[in-house]
Amino acid sequence: MTVATFPTAHAARRIADTPVIEAIGVDAGTRTNHLVSPRLILAMLLVAAVSLVATSVRADQPLTLDPYTVRSGDTLWSIAAEVTDEGADVRETVATVREINELTHSTIQPGQVLLLPGG
Repeated sequence: MTVATFPTAHAARRIADTPVIEAIGVDAGTRTNHLVSPRLILAMLLVAAVSLVATSVRADQPLTLDPYTVRSGDTLWSIAAEVTDEGADVRETVATVREINELTHSTIQPGQVLLLPGG
């Protein structure tokens, strides 16, 4: 972290009147080389807002689990595809099923009982 020293009161006032975004810049005399640009701040705020909304949606909807007995010919993918909402990513469902059932790989056996996210 760099600490600035001000040789004159005029320089201190000029810096004090500088917008925060510009004051953070590497070279406050230009609009380039900023450590934090307005676009970056906007992008970070957008990501944070989306994360909050996604978290609150998940927190409001408890996950129900339904038992499923694996049959001959089933794959983790085919099972996950059956319970995945239309338009949703089956890969996310596969990852959820693996996490719920503490599977270290995607190999399943007929007769094995899996807990699947229900709706």
